[in-house]
Amino acid sequence: MLQQAGRYNDLSPKLIEKINNRIDSFGRKVRYKFEISNPDPHPDNKGQRIFPFLYTLDPVTFNIIDNEEDRKDKQKLKRIGIVESLKENGEPDRFRVIRIAQREAGVRVLDMEKPEDREDAFYLELHPKLTGGLFADKDKRAIVSRIDESALATEQRDLRKAKNKASDVAVNMSDKEVVEFADAMSGGNNVEWDSTQDPLVLRNKIEELAETQPVYFNELVESKNIEYQAVIKQAMNKGHIIFDPTGYSFKWTTNNISFAILQPQVGKNEVQLLAEIFQAGDVKQKALYQKIKSIVSGKEKEATA
Repeated sequence: MLQQAGRYNDLSPKLIEKINNRIDSFGRKVRYKFEISNPDPHPDNKGQRIFPFLYTLDPVTFNIIDNEEDRKDKQKLKRIGIVESLKENGEPDRFRVIRIAQREAGVRVLDMEKPEDREDAFYLELHPKLTGGLFADKDKRAIVSRIDESALATEQRDLRKAKNKASDVAVNMSDKEVVEFADAMSGGNNVEWDSTQDPLVLRNKIEELAETQPVYFNELVESKNIEYQAVIKQAMNKGHIIFDPTGYSFKWTTNNISFAILQPQVGKNEVQLLAEIFQAGDVKQKALYQKIKSIVSGKEKEATA
């Protein structure tokens, strides 16, 4: 538990017991994850995270409401801090802080058989930035979360399954599927995907996506998104339809008449938006998609309004 000093850490016996019981349930070791990383901006390290050289958890001291407090002449408002040293009058002189070094990669492992580690765990369980904590501050961004080992194991197993599934799909794609996937991914300003690239380059991109973002990859291939987006992009590449950025609409190339007006959405390009319209649309929209698909396949020679 935390050392009491003056008005600091004067917790009710019931709350102390509750926190101690919680800590005892963790076993000998417990891990806390600190959400302090940022995406690595270097293009060669896509998908990787970078951590600060040294992170200090704040606030160092804070208030909580101890609703378990029922002692006479004791307030429910408590001041919390890890007391490191005392003044001559017994008041705190300095407080110890929790710092996370870059090498820890945002995870602090605490040994409950070490007094200082147990004190840190007690403090973190009271901290306002603990996700789901007893005293979490809803107005502050949660930074710390206790790692549920069982939940983590399940999550990691699910991720491995997703990776294996994504890898199998990516490796076994036909040449036609590779081109269609690249077309589907190349809407808007996404210059990273170009279906005219060497097939080996495209396969490498697809397999990399499957490896680094397996859940997203699986959702893509299992949905109709790839099929719809590929058809739309191929129709654009072949000059059957064009996107008009001024009116944010799609038009037939043959007569310059609009057949779909889009509503801009952050994070989605025009190909994705049109694919969504076709998939969620009425009979007329679905028929329009089938018409474009037929034109792309060569079954129809040209589009008419």
